Amino acid sequence: MFKQMCFFRKNPDMTMDEFMDYYETQHSTMAKRMGLKPAIPNAVRYVRRYLKPELNPVTGEIHDSGYDCLMEIWWNSREDFENSYQSSRSLTLWAIPNFVWL
Repeated sequence: MFKQMCFFRKNPDMTMDEFMDYYETQHSTMAKRMGLKPAIPNAVRYVRRYLKPELNPVTGEIHDSGYDCLMEIWWNSREDFENSYQSSRSLTLWAIPNFVWL
């Protein structure tokens, strides 16, 4: 099993609600609109988790990871992962305006 984890920050001009709406209604449907089937070739699981600052129960301090979303994708092998990104069409999914790329 091979797992990819990506941490994202939203565009600073967006609220968290706007970012979540964009990710759920626009970004997540890009592959379908581009005709990619499946949306992430060779992937066996895809999860996105929205992050928020957490209160440390011991110190009472707020910890902010600096990221707004964690994306996780699983493949059966590294080869499946590498083959999924061979298509230039799938690579265009990464060229999106509402994420901050580090």
